[in-house]
Amino acid sequence: DSYQERLFLHRHKIFYSLYIVFGISVFSLYYSDRQTVRDYSGKIFNKKNVFMLFSIIPLILLATFRDVSIGTDVKVYIAPTFDLACKAGSYSEFMRTQPYEFLYATINYLVAQISHNIQWLFCVLEIMMLLPTYYFICYHKKQRISVAISLFSFCFLYYAYTYNTVRQYMAMACIMIAYTFMDKRSYLKSYILILTAFGFHTSAFVCVVFPILHWLITNKKAHMYNKYLIISLVVAVYLIALNYAFFFRLIGTYLPFIPKRYLSNNYMFSNTVDIPYASLAVSLLAIFISMFIYIKSRSDDDLWLFFLCIMSFPGNIIAVHAVFVQRIFWYLQMYYIVVLGKGSSLFIKNSVYKYIYGASIFVIVFFYWLFTYVFGKAALIYPYRMMQ
Repeated sequence: DSYQERLFLHRHKIFYSLYIVFGISVFSLYYSDRQTVRDYSGKIFNKKNVFMLFSIIPLILLATFRDVSIGTDVKVYIAPTFDLACKAGSYSEFMRTQPYEFLYATINYLVAQISHNIQWLFCVLEIMMLLPTYYFICYHKKQRISVAISLFSFCFLYYAYTYNTVRQYMAMACIMIAYTFMDKRSYLKSYILILTAFGFHTSAFVCVVFPILHWLITNKKAHMYNKYLIISLVVAVYLIALNYAFFFRLIGTYLPFIPKRYLSNNYMFSNTVDIPYASLAVSLLAIFISMFIYIKSRSDDDLWLFFLCIMSFPGNIIAVHAVFVQRIFWYLQMYYIVVLGKGSSLFIKNSVYKYIYGASIFVIVFFYWLFTYVFGKAALIYPYRMMQ
């Protein structure tokens, strides 16, 4: 065997524990979804809820008992902030010494009052990130999505985010719940969730326009403006992506709550990839699937899905130049897990094309996993190790 082949096999052995947990979680959620509530009405511990727990608990445990070296930002801010919380004499003293967002810091302090073991912090943070994600997936079952494909896509696309970009993923978890309130036209609740997300990561400020855009796109009174609105916004976002540094520094000048480190050259011009082929493939796949879903249904909700996918694509342009800056597009790209799951609704139940679609999603998403996390070493989850 060549050196590259041996390296490939070695890295996959490291990830076997992840693959097993992912498989258990996806199968359990699929089986939970197959159960009907009326068969177990009045019972808390029915098959549906038990298999839901079997799905989420392994992912939580995998994150909880990982070694502190797993996840780039553990050493950057997670462990140092928790150490400050453990040593602080009071809450006010801790808040004066730590530099991060209010809600994230508060969680660190509360956990530190219970235990000085960082594994407890990992556990609490993971629960706060995964529960909204599961709710987000299950909420869209009414739109005939495949929860198995959606969770599989989450595991191989974004689960590693919960190890690394913890503050932002907690903000994204809030935004996912905000999306569900937008779908219910409860825009006030959406803004409350967006404000909460801002307490975890300041980049969530970009989400303040989402309820307004959702209303404009899905409101029948505004239909005559939809085409012009979508075209104008897409063109504007793509132009901004081509000159992102000027735009974000201009915003930073008028929004003092944005940390200055985000406007530095290290963030603006810190490319760590040449061309994000894997991300491009997933983005294009989501765009085409959402387009066909909208063409088939012509519903306002599906137009919103298509709009989000189109708007998320410039993140790939920025990623070529500044990986950190493109993170603001993650708030849009989280909808990929819904789009990929909903794509199965384009085909007749149990048709051969439905199975081909599922297999194609598996190949493309797994390709992303290999390119990004196995060989790209993103988030430093390789090699995965349990706590010492």
